[in-house]
Parts: sequence; C-alpha cells; structure tokens
Amino acid sequence: MSDPRVLVANRGEIALRVLQSAHDLNINAVSIYCKSDRFASHVLFSKGDSVEISGQGIAAYLNVPAILSAAQEFDCNLIHPGYGFLSESADFAEQVEKAGITWIGPTVSQL
Repeated sequence: MSDPRVLVANRGEIALRVLQSAHDLNINAVSIYCKSDRFASHVLFSKGDSVEISGQGIAAYLNVPAILSAAQEFDCNLIHPGYGFLSESADFAEQVEKAGITWIGPTVSQL
C-alpha cells in the first residue's frame, strides 16, 4: 500500500480537527472547499493541499462526483467524511469503496 493520503470531505472546525489529527499522525491530507470558503481555517491549514469543488455553499460539500474526482486527482487512498453532510450516507460510502478508496467510518451495512 502506498503512503496514506486522506481527503477530508467536510469544512470548518470539523475539517480542521481531522486535518490536525492527520498531521499529528504524519498522514498527508487534502481538504476540499467551495469558492466562498476559500479563506476558511481548514483551507488555510492545508497549506495548498486543497481543492475547490463545484457547487455553492453546503451543496458543494454534498457534490459526490466532485468529491470523488478531487480524491482521485490528489491520489487520496482514504476519505474521511467528518461529521454531518455525507458522513451518514451509505450511498456515498459505497461509491467511495467502489472507487477503490478506503472509507473512514461505519460500514455501508451499518449506515
């Protein structure tokens, strides 16, 4: 397995906490953001390892195709959904796994 690289599929304080934990564990991390969040704390903490996804506001963080595309673009082999948004979506978890990316969260059957 290659070095772990996690895409954090969330924003704000939740994303910042996941990014900090990844940093503390020496795991490379990528954050996502919508245009209006480009100066948010989680984006600034990422120091360039971030990608703007299409959509406005909350809708951007629910844009599954854009999130999966970002994960593939940055060679992420893990996705952490954070809290809320897609963290409780069995469909999203299943799509992540079908894309060959490890889902960090409950199994599809548990969701």
